[in-house]
Formats: sequence, structure tokens, C-alpha cells
Amino acid sequence: ALALFSWLTWTPAFSYSGAQKKLKPYIAASNLIDVSGDQGPYGYFRDGSRRAPYNFMGQPDKLVARAKTASDAPSIGFEFAKPAPDGGKAVVKITAQYPSSSAQFVWNVKGGGYDVRLNGSPARATEGGTQRATTVVVQYVKQYDSGFGDKFGGRTPKEETIGTGKGWVFRNGKAYKVTWTRADKESPTTFVGADGQVVPFAPGQVWVVLVNRTKPIS
Repeated sequence: ALALFSWLTWTPAFSYSGAQKKLKPYIAASNLIDVSGDQGPYGYFRDGSRRAPYNFMGQPDKLVARAKTASDAPSIGFEFAKPAPDGGKAVVKITAQYPSSSAQFVWNVKGGGYDVRLNGSPARATEGGTQRATTVVVQYVKQYDSGFGDKFGGRTPKEETIGTGKGWVFRNGKAYKVTWTRADKESPTTFVGADGQVVPFAPGQVWVVLVNRTKPIS
């Protein structure tokens, strides 16, 4: 997916921690402005309350300051509205299964959002408690081998997010069936319901779950 950035006209700052040597030439050849730890320590620190390697933290304001020529972020197509759309089907639990992991979202009426569970355990929030999403988007995509993998034989999948496909928007404890569309690499993604109207997200944190279109969620 990173190789595609070389075709973009905008220049986003890109922060990350660790990449295999095979991937780094693609990052270097792209329009991304590399502000990773490999390019210098400014904007990063180690959090003593966490165990390595999960204690390497970035400070966005300092990282953006390193990218002097970074372009402003374009719209990615998300639209928000506090009132939920009409219709929808009541759903309290969403589960996406992968070969070696899982993501689950459970509607929390009192909290007004979906509690996030990864690999069967609650995803912990820095401020305490469980991470919670106000909107969960499931986007069915074409998946294939990216050409990258690890030394243990694991293969990294490539998800095709250009084109069109089916999906779901979950908000306010309800499910809305949608069709997603993205014309090209520089276009935003729209999520349209059966009535032809964009399904807006609930204000707050959004989780987008890319799922192999041949393996539907439950």
C-alpha cells in the first residue's frame, strides 16, 4: 500500500516504528515525508509505565514540525451527524475473524459506544478502562498477498480500498448496510445506504475494519 503513495500529489508526514528492509525503499521513493525514529529522535520518547517495545511514543505536534513541507490533510470522506439515520437493525455484538487474530465490538448502552475487544481481551485505554468507538465501519475489500512477509513464513495481506464494495456502518446500537466507493488514490471514500444517501457517523472515535470480502463478519 505504501508504494501507491508515490502517485499522490499531496505530501503527508509519515510516522512509524520499525519496518523491514525490503519495505524501506518504497517509503523512500514515495511522496511520504518520513518522520520515523530512524530519521531522528525528536518527537519520540519512551513511556516508563509500559513494557518494550510498546513504550515507544510519538508527539504529533513535534513530528509535524519536522515535516516542513507536509501538505494539509485532505478529506477522507467521513461525514458526521449526531442524530442516527432512520432505519437500521439492532445489533449488540460485531465480530471479525482473521487467521491469527480477531476484533470484536460490543454495544455499551450506558457508555453510548462500542467496547473494543482484540483477540478476546478488552483493548485498554490510556485514560483507564476499555477503548470505545462511537462508530464501527466494516469495509469488505479484495485481499491478496502484498509480497511482504516475516521470517516465520507469515504473509502480509494487501487490502484493495480503491473501487467499490459492500460494508456496514454500526452506530447507536444499530447496523446500516452500505456500499463504499473510492474512485482513485486521491479520492475520499463514501459510504452510501440503500436510499442512496450517505450514512453519517456518530461524532467521536471511528474504527474502520477492513475485512476480506470472502469472509463475512458475524
